[in-house]
Amino acid sequence: IILLFLDTGIRASELLGLKVDDIDWSNDTIRVWGKGNKQREVGFDPQTKKYLLRYINAFRPEPVNPSTKEVFLSVGGTPLTYDALSHWIKRSGEAVRISRLLAHLFRHTFAVKFLMNGGDVMTLKLILGHTSLDVTQVYMHLAESHVKIQHERFSPVSRLRINHRKRGGS
Repeated sequence: IILLFLDTGIRASELLGLKVDDIDWSNDTIRVWGKGNKQREVGFDPQTKKYLLRYINAFRPEPVNPSTKEVFLSVGGTPLTYDALSHWIKRSGEAVRISRLLAHLFRHTFAVKFLMNGGDVMTLKLILGHTSLDVTQVYMHLAESHVKIQHERFSPVSRLRINHRKRGGS
């Protein structure tokens, strides 16, 4: 679940609504039903594919109802609920000493890291399923602030540690 969140930026509701038939294993994509019942395709990494296959083949509980197609199920074999997912994420965060871990934080992390790693804002808009570029721009500002921090940290001039003198040029 965590890898799928971090790799795709999907919403919790989209993850919970994901059906086994929505996974295209040959193209490493999932069909996601977003807000307003809008459909989009989102790719995933081979590493995520490996663990998703492992979950489905080895750890996914047997559905109580044979017509259940959701990927993620509770231990009892019913579709995972939002409350159960939130509780599981919170417990997982506490186990690694992250006090405020929320499902939406994975979406946020995906978006900022996507931009920091060189992704463009238009592609990010499509991946996240935003109808407006204004919503996606929020992540752009966060990525830009990281660039400033990194520049200050790794600037060649700041690392010279030049002694300041009263006279002299630049």
